[in-house]
Amino acid sequence: MSALNLPLFTADGRADPYLAALARTPDVRLTAICDPMPRLAEQAAAGWGARVVAQSQELFAGDRPDALLVTVPSRLLGDVLEQAVAHRVPFFVEPPGALDWDAARRLVQPLSDAPLVTAVGMRLRWTDVVREAKAYLGDGPPPLGHGCWLTGGVDELADVSSLLWNEGCQWLDLWRYLLGEIEAVAAAQTGTSGLAVTLRSTSGGVGAFTVSALPAPMPRIEFETMGEGWSLRVGRSGFDPNAELSLHEPAKTTTLRQVNEPWTEMLEAFLEAVRTRNPAAVGPTFPESATTLAVAEAVRRAVQQQRWVELAEVTGTRSATDAPPTPE
Repeated sequence: MSALNLPLFTADGRADPYLAALARTPDVRLTAICDPMPRLAEQAAAGWGARVVAQSQELFAGDRPDALLVTVPSRLLGDVLEQAVAHRVPFFVEPPGALDWDAARRLVQPLSDAPLVTAVGMRLRWTDVVREAKAYLGDGPPPLGHGCWLTGGVDELADVSSLLWNEGCQWLDLWRYLLGEIEAVAAAQTGTSGLAVTLRSTSGGVGAFTVSALPAPMPRIEFETMGEGWSLRVGRSGFDPNAELSLHEPAKTTTLRQVNEPWTEMLEAFLEAVRTRNPAAVGPTFPESATTLAVAEAVRRAVQQQRWVELAEVTGTRSATDAPPTPE
């Protein structure tokens, strides 16, 4: 099998876990690297024999790449994903994968018209204990879920929409993965350092979570769902990179610790989808991930407008005037 040619658009060392995974993948050749800091690009390129380019457009110069790896923050994306779609180059992008909802929606349309292998690195759903939780829940979403997200290292929730869009999209994707598709959201900012969100799923289940940006150095994320006779919690706290799953049943408690490397498994699945030219072989794809971004946009609108916001309104299948009134 010939090696896949893979250029990289990165910043701030964000590609490090992926480069470590690629180093263990013999049939991939890193061909070019673009980084806003040329010195970092040169350091990364040295071990791969890759060329260093100054602009993301140059990643597509010469022979057509087999795929593209993008790990820059959303503010630095520019039009690199639009270029990938125009050149029909499959891409893997770190979330959120778009600067805002309008940018995400513009990219979804051409991908819907002409499917392409894409993947968004929502690594929480690739964590082994989260997948154990999904297997336990099966096809029937739970009736109730709640959780908390302590971001740490942030003084206040000065820009709630930016926080949920850029960091919280991983958290919102976890809710979709375990609780089921979200139908509507309500949200309110509490003081200068908190946010309370209520989610209503299409199955009738309800979820609630709080976001706190207390100036604490140790981030924490926790999700718990429950049904008749059982409760299941997935969480990660402090600087421990591993998540933990706890399942409580009558007279029995099961605890599992994360042992896998989500970055490696995400990248391997993406590369296999590229080799087989199968857009459905990896997830979440960009169009699927855009649904998570629609939830983040709905939360932003709910905070601003102090009402329930339905996902159909955000995605354009229902107008705001058609939405049901906010409950008293």
